[in-house]
Amino acid sequence: MPLLFGPVGGACAITSRELNELAGGFRPRPKAIFWTEDAAYVEDIRKLGYGAAVLADLKVHHTGGEHYGVYNPEKDAFWAAHARKKARRSAVKRVIVRIPFIRRLNARYAWFVAPS
Repeated sequence: MPLLFGPVGGACAITSRELNELAGGFRPRPKAIFWTEDAAYVEDIRKLGYGAAVLADLKVHHTGGEHYGVYNPEKDAFWAAHARKKARRSAVKRVIVRIPFIRRLNARYAWFVAPS
């Protein structure tokens, strides 16, 4: 089966119960209803020597909207804050890469994904 390794966000997850229990499961975050618990779980299984992958030809369709589920303001607030944080980081990166030699050093050492 062809697999794609790397970030697996946005796909449905399948994991063995044994691995899930060994890694401690999907951890809750007391002060946040919505957060990227899948990324934390992948990091936990990597510490145990496992990896994450997606089937190369996987196609999943998730239908959203109020017709299919309950409107959740906490979820919208989480993703709005996530978008603001991403925009702030992008703005800072655009300024940083203007400093002489930073773009070349970043290309060599891969400190962050440079803006195009």
